[in-house]
Amino acid sequence: MLMIGKRAYVAVLLVISGLALILPPAHAQLGGLVVTMTAPASGSTVSGSVPVSASVSTVGSLIVEGVQFQLDGANLGAEDASAPYAISWNTIGASNGTHALTAVARDAFGVRYTSNSVTVTVSNAPPDTTPPTVGITSPVNGATVSGTIAITANASDNVGVVGVQFMLDGGNLGAEDLSAPYSTPWNTTAVANGPHTLTAMARDAAGNRTTSSPVTVTVSNDTAPNTAPPPKQVKRFEETDPSVTSSAGWSLDSSRSWSGGTAGVSTTPGARATFTFSGHSVSWIGGR
Repeated sequence: MLMIGKRAYVAVLLVISGLALILPPAHAQLGGLVVTMTAPASGSTVSGSVPVSASVSTVGSLIVEGVQFQLDGANLGAEDASAPYAISWNTIGASNGTHALTAVARDAFGVRYTSNSVTVTVSNAPPDTTPPTVGITSPVNGATVSGTIAITANASDNVGVVGVQFMLDGGNLGAEDLSAPYSTPWNTTAVANGPHTLTAMARDAAGNRTTSSPVTVTVSNDTAPNTAPPPKQVKRFEETDPSVTSSAGWSLDSSRSWSGGTAGVSTTPGARATFTFSGHSVSWIGGR
């Protein structure tokens, strides 16, 4: 009986010794990670897109494999695998009110370390769904127009109008006017005579758009061909021009303020001056 007891004792020691040999090394012996949220500050009010960041301090020889930010316990974006650990958070995707942010660091063994929780209040303005108002002020409905005219409009918005596009018969007329007073020139000779429809479309920064009530005008431009004769070509000739020849007894006089500076003068009886020209008529300017 004594020998059996000793054998049992030895077997138990072997089993215990065998288990001790295959136990994995304890993580506590390698160190740990200390994760701290650095932005935004706890208790702050946020809106729009804000940076979310955290710092990780190592205790011992552990390596940081990545940091996963979380919003209300759910992952926020992808894991950041390198320092500095940060992401951009578009708060418009969250409801207004209180939310909790944390950062979870992961080491090479897959062990995760969670930071302190940061509580923030999301406060975003409600989306702008109010469209602008717009109306054409000139020309008036039913007007008859011709030539080049100015089309004008008034526009307003609860936040602000960013542009007004005038339209002719449903197509854009000129470029969008980005500032008040809103207007564009219209050369009516570029369209056919008859009725045409004008509108103005206003838009705001949120993308809301409004089209004005249509204004119908009648284009009436004179399209008859021009049958007037071309203007006469008039050329002036002085007495010194080669086309003017004179007989003996003529001289140039500059004693008065003659056109051209001088005048041909003769007191000789029978003296003649001849002007040779091509054309339909001539006007003689001179004196006797």
